[in-house]
Amino acid sequence: MTIVAGFRCADGIVLCADTQETFGAGKTEVPKLRFEPQPKPGDAPEHKDDLVLAIAGAGDGAFIDKIVDTAWVDVQSASSFDEACQQIEESIKSTHREFGQIFQTGYLPQANLIYAVKMQGNAKLFRSQGPLVSEKNHWGSDGTGYHLSNFICNRMYKFTLSISQLIVLAVYTVYQAKRFVDGCGGTTHVATINNKGGSERVELSAIQWIEQHIRTTDWFLDDIFLKNADLQMSEADLEKAYGQHLKFLKTARENHLRSAHEFDGFLRAFSDAAKTVEEERKRGK
Repeated sequence: MTIVAGFRCADGIVLCADTQETFGAGKTEVPKLRFEPQPKPGDAPEHKDDLVLAIAGAGDGAFIDKIVDTAWVDVQSASSFDEACQQIEESIKSTHREFGQIFQTGYLPQANLIYAVKMQGNAKLFRSQGPLVSEKNHWGSDGTGYHLSNFICNRMYKFTLSISQLIVLAVYTVYQAKRFVDGCGGTTHVATINNKGGSERVELSAIQWIEQHIRTTDWFLDDIFLKNADLQMSEADLEKAYGQHLKFLKTARENHLRSAHEFDGFLRAFSDAAKTVEEERKRGK
């Protein structure tokens, strides 16, 4: 019960996932997007040649964690990008082989993955269904939101999109899955894999601002689509509608920018205040 997806462009890859996990009649929030290595405060920025692995999983959470943990350990010995990709694939197969002999036939937990590997300035996107791994040159998705994700990507995805535009597409995909697919929900998580380095998790505040922008504008675009295709509508009325919609979209963008900047300023002020309090506390000791 989930939605995981990955999108590739010339500059890198974007992965996304929801966080809702359903068990019987209950549900909880569980992170489904793993990013390795996990950066710590003060770490140097990731270099373009560094090894990075991002994995989003749909299926049995405990089994997915085991696969990811093992794959990250196994790939540490890779000396090249191609070797890293091959070692992760072999690790996924090996873990399935091992536990396939432990579980009774037909009872092996399900684990489908969308993952990205980056090393030496190159990045590739993969989808694994159990032990079957395949490279995805453009995009891939899995989970209960799979069909909706495919519909959205067939309409909106292009390889020429930028990383920042893929982030918007990723947030939009998860947002719609959370609205219309049972079992999808919770917080949206997004990670970027950049060929030139600087791969990272996208800040939750940035994701939330994109979601807010989508809620504000998505319904409005449907109206102009219908009017534009209505040949019975006069050109004068259509030009008036164009102007109204363009004004609305510009206003929505301006409000989005202003609110995001004000929020960032609040976070900086809060952080500075917290540091001051901590420094005073230490001096008081």
